[in-house]
Amino acid sequence: MKKKIIVLKKGKKIFQLHIKPSKKSKLGDFDIMIEPGENMYFEHLVLGNYFKHYKLPEYEIRYISWHGYYETIGGNEVYAPVVNIKSHGHKIDTVRHLGSINSMEPFAFPVCSLYIPKGLSTEKLGLTEKYENNIYIDTYDSDGHKNVRIDFFVLPKSISIDRFKKSPIMLSYHFADLEIFNKPEKGYNILLDAEIEYYNNLECGGVFVRIVKDTSNLDYISYPEKIFNDISDYFSLVINDPNDIYNKLANFYILEYENGKLIGPKSLKGMHEENIEFKDSQRLKIWD
Repeated sequence: MKKKIIVLKKGKKIFQLHIKPSKKSKLGDFDIMIEPGENMYFEHLVLGNYFKHYKLPEYEIRYISWHGYYETIGGNEVYAPVVNIKSHGHKIDTVRHLGSINSMEPFAFPVCSLYIPKGLSTEKLGLTEKYENNIYIDTYDSDGHKNVRIDFFVLPKSISIDRFKKSPIMLSYHFADLEIFNKPEKGYNILLDAEIEYYNNLECGGVFVRIVKDTSNLDYISYPEKIFNDISDYFSLVINDPNDIYNKLANFYILEYENGKLIGPKSLKGMHEENIEFKDSQRLKIWD
C-alpha cells in the first residue's frame, strides 16, 4: 500500500495527498494526487492568486492531479507540467505551469494549502481506519474551535529533510504567509500562530506541513490584506502559484555583521545553498 498523507477531523478523513514518482519525467520528480474525503467537495478551489477559481455549486471538485514533469516529444517539443481538475470523474480543466520539484532547485515546493473551517461537518463520514503505512494529521487535536489551515511542502529526492530544516531559508517557511508564494511583489504577512511538522520515509526527500491554528491571526507587515481571506471560512484548497517559486522565496539579501562591523550583504539563496552543500553543477544537467 502506498503511503498517503491523510487529514482527519474528529478521526474522520476529510483530505488526502499522495506523492508518487513521475514515470515520464525529463525534469521534475513527482506527481501529486489530491482529493477530499468521501462524498465531499471543495467549496472553493483556487489556483495561484485567483488565476483560476472554481466554487460550489457550479463545480463539484473531488480530484486534482498536480504534475511537475517535463516530457520531450519527438526530441524537439517539450510537454510542460500541468494541473488537472476533475469533477465526478471527468476532467473539467487543464492548467499549464512552469514549476517542478527537482534537484536543480533545492527548496521545498509549496504545493497546496487546505482551509478547514471550525464548522465543517463530519456527521456523514465514518471513522477512518488507520494503517501504519500512512501519515495522519488530526486537525481537531490542533484546535477544533478555530479555522485551521494546513500548508503542504514537498522536497526533491536529492535533499534530506534533516539537512534542509537547518537552513536559514526555513525562516521564510515558518513566518511568511501565502502572499510570498503567490504575490510577493506586494509584500507579505507574517504568521503568528503556526507550527511545522516533518515527515520522512516518503517517495520524495520528505514533506513538512505548516499548521496555521488560527487563520485570522496574522501580522500585517507590508501587505495590508490577506489575498485568500474571502475563502478562509470555507472548506477550500489553494494550489499555490507554481511558477518561479524558488526566486520568490529566496531572492533576498541579508546584512551580515562580524564583531559589530558590517561585512556585506549575503543572498539568502547563497546562504541556503552553502548550508545544504548544494553543488551548482547540478543545474547543468537539465536535458542531458
